[in-house]
Amino acid sequence: MKTESTIKLVTVYTDRAQVTRHTKVKLSKGVQSISFDNLSPQIIEKSVQVSAAKPVVLKDIKFNKEYLPISSDSKRKELVEKIENLQNKLNSHTDMHQLLSDEKVFVQNISNKVISSKQKNTNELNPESWQAMITFYHQKTHDIDSKLREKNIEIKELQASIKQHTKSLKLLGDDQYKENNQVLLSLEVPQEGEYDILLKYVVYNASWTPNYDIRVDSETRKINIAYNALIQQNTGENWMDVRLTLSTAKPYISGNAPSLSQWNIAQRVEKPLASPASYAKRGLKKSKISVKTHNSEREEGLSDMITGAFEIAKPTVSVEQQGGSQVFNIEIPNTIDSDNEKHKVGFTLIQFDAKFEYTCIPKLSKYVYQKALIKNESDFTLIAGEASVFYDGNFISTTQLKTTQPSEEFKLSLGIDEAFTVERKQIEKFHRNEGLFKTKRKKIEYHYQISIKNNKKTKEELLVEDQIPKSQHKDIEIELVEPKIKENSDALSLNISNLIKWKIVVDSAEEEKINLKYSVEYPVDMNIAGLE
Repeated sequence: MKTESTIKLVTVYTDRAQVTRHTKVKLSKGVQSISFDNLSPQIIEKSVQVSAAKPVVLKDIKFNKEYLPISSDSKRKELVEKIENLQNKLNSHTDMHQLLSDEKVFVQNISNKVISSKQKNTNELNPESWQAMITFYHQKTHDIDSKLREKNIEIKELQASIKQHTKSLKLLGDDQYKENNQVLLSLEVPQEGEYDILLKYVVYNASWTPNYDIRVDSETRKINIAYNALIQQNTGENWMDVRLTLSTAKPYISGNAPSLSQWNIAQRVEKPLASPASYAKRGLKKSKISVKTHNSEREEGLSDMITGAFEIAKPTVSVEQQGGSQVFNIEIPNTIDSDNEKHKVGFTLIQFDAKFEYTCIPKLSKYVYQKALIKNESDFTLIAGEASVFYDGNFISTTQLKTTQPSEEFKLSLGIDEAFTVERKQIEKFHRNEGLFKTKRKKIEYHYQISIKNNKKTKEELLVEDQIPKSQHKDIEIELVEPKIKENSDALSLNISNLIKWKIVVDSAEEEKINLKYSVEYPVDMNIAGLE
C-alpha cells in the first residue's frame, strides 16, 4: 500500500542532513505492507530507520530503486511554455525599444533640418516659432526617453526571469526515465486502527554554515550578535514548513581514533604492470538494496521516536549538548527549497557587554584601531564563520569569527576610531663624531614625539607601539635614552625585538605626549643598512 508522507523535521549537518517523514495510515490487524515513494535521490540506503507512535512489530525494511518512464512531465512542459511566453514578450519589448530609438533619431534629424533651414532664411527667425519648435523637441524627446527607460527595465526583468526558468529546466535533467526511490515496510499490526509512522533517512547534498550580523553600540558598549544559519540543499526534496535542527557534529569523521600499524622498510621490487583483466577481477560487486533489521535494532529504532514531532511549534530556540557537539533546535517552521541556493535562517539574538581596546602604531598609521573584548556568556557555541559588523548603525566591514565556546573570550576588530588624533614627529636628529679607543666612531641621536588627543566624551586607555633599531653587528651599539625601562610592566615594556609598548590613559578632550629617544653608534667608516 502506497502512503502519502510529509517531511516534518530535518537535522542539518555540515555536509548532509537527516530527514524525518511522517504518515498517518489506517492498518488492519495482521501483517501489512506500506511504501514511502519519491524519496530523495541523494538518500543513503543504510541510514533508513522506522519508528511508530503505537506498538507495532517491524518485520522487514527494504530499499528499492525503480525507474519509471516519463509519459508526460507536466513540470517540464509548464517551464517550457513559460520560457516561450517570456521570450515572446521579450521580443515584443525589444522591437518596441528599437522603434522608440528610431523615433528619437527621426525627431533629432527633423530638429537639425529645421534649425539648418531657419539659419539660411534669416527673415523667418521668428522667436515664437523658435520657442514652439524647442518646446516640441524637448517634450517629444522627454516622452521617448521615459518610454525607453521603462522598456529597459521590462527587458532586464524578462531576461532575469527567462534565466531563472531555464536554470530550473536544466535541474530537471534530460533523462527519459524518472527515478523513484522507495522504502518498503512490512509491519505486524496487533489491532486495527490509525498509526503514525515516522521514516528517517540521511541524504547528501545538504549543509549549513554559521553567519553573523554584529551590531555595536559605542555609547552603551553593548554588542548584539544575530546568530544565523546559511542552509543549502540540493537533495531533490523541498523542505516545506519543517522544523529544523542544526548540528555541529561531523558524521563523516569516524568516531574511532586511528591506530598506528607496524612501519616496515624493505628493498623495492619492480613489478610488471597489471593487465586490464586483473582490474576487472578486483571490481566492486553490486550491493544489495534490501536491509533486514534484527530485533535489537527494531527496538532501538522504535524507541527513537521524535519527542514532540507532532506538537505545534513554539517560537523558541533551544540548544543542547550531544557528546562533543551542539544541536540548535529551531522550532519555528522554515521552508528550504532544493535549489542549491543559500537560505538565511536566523535562530537567536545574543547580547554581550564589551570592553573596548584601542591600539595605535603611529610610525605606520595615524589612526587608532578599536577592538571589542567579549566574553561569551551565552549557552551557544559561536562556530567559526563570516560576520558583518555594524558600528552605531553603519556597516563597517566583514570579519571572520573564531569558534568560541561558552565562557570563552574573543576579540572583535571594529576598524578605526576617528575620535582620536594621532601625530608622530621628529623633534631632533643630532650627529656626533667621537674618538673612542683611538677609533673614530659616529653617533646619531634621535628624538621623536608622539601626540595623542582624545576627542571622545569618555576617558580611554590606549596601547601605543613603536620601536628602536635592533643591532645585527657587534660594532653597532643601540641605546634607549627615553623612556627608561628597568623592567617590563603592563604600563611600559621592551621586548627582545626592540618593540616598545606604552599603556596610557587619556582623559576626555585631553592630549598625551610620549617622548622616544635613542642613539645609534658605529665606526665612522662603516656603511649602515636599514637605519633610515
